Amino acid sequence: MRHELWGSEIHNHRISDQAAPLVSFILKQILKICKAVHQKFLELQEEIQTIDSKQKLEKWIEELTITINQISQSVPRKVIKHLRVPWWDSEHEVNRKKTRALRSRYQKCRREEERSMRRIVYKKQEYHYKWLIKQKGRASLELFCQKLVSNNSFDLPYKIAAGKIRKQTVLQSVKTSNGQFTNNIEETIQTIVQALFPTDDSTQETHVQRKKRETVNTYSSTILDKQFTKHEITYAISTMKKKKAPGIDGISIEIIKELHDMNPDILHYTYNKCLELGIFPETWKKGKLIIFNKPGKDPSLPNAYRPICLLSVLGKILDKLLVFRITHLLHKNNKLHKQQHGFRNGRSCETANFRLWQAINITLQERVPVTILSLDVQGAFDTVWRTSILFQLTQANCPQNIFNLVRNYFTNRSIHYFQDEEVWNFDNQRGVLQGSCSGPLFWNLVMDTALDLPLPQASHIQAYADDINVVIRGKDKEEIERKGNAILEKLLAWGAEYKLSFNIQKTFQMLITFGGRLNLRNPPINSINNHSIQVVNNIKYLSVTWDYCLTFTKHFKALRDKTDSLTYNSQQ
Repeated sequence: MRHELWGSEIHNHRISDQAAPLVSFILKQILKICKAVHQKFLELQEEIQTIDSKQKLEKWIEELTITINQISQSVPRKVIKHLRVPWWDSEHEVNRKKTRALRSRYQKCRREEERSMRRIVYKKQEYHYKWLIKQKGRASLELFCQKLVSNNSFDLPYKIAAGKIRKQTVLQSVKTSNGQFTNNIEETIQTIVQALFPTDDSTQETHVQRKKRETVNTYSSTILDKQFTKHEITYAISTMKKKKAPGIDGISIEIIKELHDMNPDILHYTYNKCLELGIFPETWKKGKLIIFNKPGKDPSLPNAYRPICLLSVLGKILDKLLVFRITHLLHKNNKLHKQQHGFRNGRSCETANFRLWQAINITLQERVPVTILSLDVQGAFDTVWRTSILFQLTQANCPQNIFNLVRNYFTNRSIHYFQDEEVWNFDNQRGVLQGSCSGPLFWNLVMDTALDLPLPQASHIQAYADDINVVIRGKDKEEIERKGNAILEKLLAWGAEYKLSFNIQKTFQMLITFGGRLNLRNPPINSINNHSIQVVNNIKYLSVTWDYCLTFTKHFKALRDKTDSLTYNSQQ
């Protein structure tokens, strides 16, 4: 039953059964919302202290969410009227009236000589009027761009010049598994979701996979992590970007930040109850699915779309608190692999490219033939096996309360796609959602196991998120071929164990021909599942184009062309 202190229930505050309306507020209105929620918390504080079960916790989270939405609807929003043309002023108004008056006099004049003179006067004024509009308009645009780039150099002006303004996705019929095309929007969404978010079939698991699942299900530890502190929660909120799209509940980070500043006990108590009970609330497990077209991909293929999930801000803060604790645990136990450069403090695209250069340069100094294998894990974040993530936490001796919270975080997750007034709901059994705070960390836990594989002597492996590069050296082509196939066999076995696969279309081999040690006409033959890996003259690794001669000429030329294009477009 709904507690009477929460007031009457409003039923028409949602645009559908699942989605809250997306509203924006100025600071005064946000403060009004936070004060009202703070007052409700004080009224129910004694009752909230008695939460000791999943049902009570879920009810409290639901009431908190509904109350914020109800109060948000009751607060009147101030409508700020903007001029359609912000640079329009009295000077333009005077010149417009003058131009219209001169045009009227010219058109009404019937005497030929006088008409010619009036036309000259009118055209001069018209030219001046158009010049004035152009000058003021451009000056206003320049001022607008300066204000934008003063906070972020890569904001709207840069995106416009670089052509990075994302167009709205338009869904069309896609091919199903049997080769037929979908007939309606519902079939299209279902086909895309099934392709991007596969199910987890435990009946087809191997003995090793069943052992991992059993280890996860029976994990027990006497270690309990300490409660979340108010400082941790404040820091987690401060790292959240503002003006971002909220989740299904429609609650923005701006409201939560002001609410926490006004009464930090609300979130402090709520998150620690989640930690104590090992419960990640069900309402925070729902993601709003947004689909983008991948540039250059055939839109009739279901894999040609990139999924992003908008999650509840309240859930993302708890998610980020888990990231802090687990990262500290892994760092303390030295479980963070040194060859993983993605989503790591102190690591970046620059360090990954530099480490790759070091590995190649050492080989070249020894005058030994060398080749690079570039591999891509197919649908990595969306298909990673969640049990494997939990298994890695057991190997790190994760505190029991943190482990219970993460395990519950992965259960009963769902994604929801909204189209006009329709909504489609889907279970989400595998993967870490792109849009979550913990996704990169959980992926690295699994990826690090591949970096620990025993490789042939003098081989080098590194990764940036799901992009894997292997440097293979040998005394001749045959040895490189033998080592390469041995490494690929181990990576394929690793992928099968963790329910992952490699995208053969994005897997390449590049020979280093510097010094004439390897010949492009007679390359080593390496294969994946009986498919020979394509030999290329250059590969693009983290925005740097590597070529077989290591001159980087193509990379510099591409940068020059891009700079020229950006310069030209920004001046238009």
